[in-house]
This record gives sequence, structure tokens and C-alpha cells, in this order.
Amino acid sequence: MAKQKDAHVGNSLRAFFTYHGMYFSIAQESLSRAVELQRELRERTSIRPVTQDDVEWISQQNDRIEQMSIVSVVFSAMTAESFINDYAIEHLSKSYLEKYLDKMDLSAKWIVIPKLVTGKSINPGSRPMELLKDLVALRNRLVHDKTRSKPINQITDSDFVSIDDAQKALETVQKVIVALSQIDDAVEVGWLGLKAAAK
Repeated sequence: MAKQKDAHVGNSLRAFFTYHGMYFSIAQESLSRAVELQRELRERTSIRPVTQDDVEWISQQNDRIEQMSIVSVVFSAMTAESFINDYAIEHLSKSYLEKYLDKMDLSAKWIVIPKLVTGKSINPGSRPMELLKDLVALRNRLVHDKTRSKPINQITDSDFVSIDDAQKALETVQKVIVALSQIDDAVEVGWLGLKAAAK
């Protein structure tokens, strides 16, 4: 999403490009698709007893649900990173971000950057920051995937990425941005589908 501001360099108007809005939309759409796939799965399996013919379809449907959930989780994490980077560039500068802040862990950015900009920080022990740490851990597990093995009888739901994980990821983005808006009232939350009153 291109974010145009009234900024001039010489005689030219500049457009600033940031993708956090687009990433958030992708995360939302992927979650919606996962929920729809799950609904289809429940409908088909509730009509009649599952037969051998259904087994392959159910397996494929579960794979599709997990795929959409993974997309939602990864794009939620990308939203959080893109947003805080954009916030730093807008208030500090791109060169300052690249020189001093860019290599920081995402959770640390959400603590340090608001402190530099506003003199206040989001409480590191707050629910939004705990959620963000969980999101970063899951994103890292997915992005830096390493083959694991586990006895079949020990496999649990936590070995998969679920719709619950995707919903929690989107909630995380909303909560950290709302937390930022509580220390900087210039931060807009409307694009998250939240009303300003939800702050």
C-alpha cells in the first residue's frame, strides 16, 4: 500500500511506500479462508459417517487449513515489523533505523522505538508484548524451519499451525498497535478494523 504524504523534495511530491496495511489484509483474508475451509470440513463430516473415500479429502482439507493459518501468522508478523519500522522512519529517519535499530529483535523494537520517539515505552510485561513474543517465536519456527521427528502417538495439536494461532497472531498486531496508540495518540488504528474508542 502506498502511503502518500504531503512531502516535497525540490519541486516534486514524494510517495512513501509501506506495506503493513497490505500485509494485514493478507493475514485477515488467509484467516477467513482457513475458517471457511474448516466449515466445509465440518459440514462434510457431519452429514454422514466418514468413509475411506473421505480420508484423503479430509487430509487435504486439513493441509489447506494449516497452509492458510501459516500465511496468516507470517503476514501478521510482517505487519508488526513493517509498522514499527515505518513508525521509526517517520519519527526518527530511515538512516537512524538502518544504522542503530534494524538488527534488533522485533519485540525489542516495539519497546525501544516508542521510547525514543515519545519518551514512553510499552510495558515489556504487558499482554500485547507477551503476545508479540509468542508471535515472534512462532514466526521464527516457521521461517527457520528444521526437520523434526516425533513418535506418532506423541503428536499433538501444537505440532501444527492452527486457526487459533492465526487468530492470536491477528489479535497480537491489533493489541501492540493499540498499545502504541495509548502512548502516542497520533497513531491511527482505524485500518485495523478497530474504532478509535477501542483504544
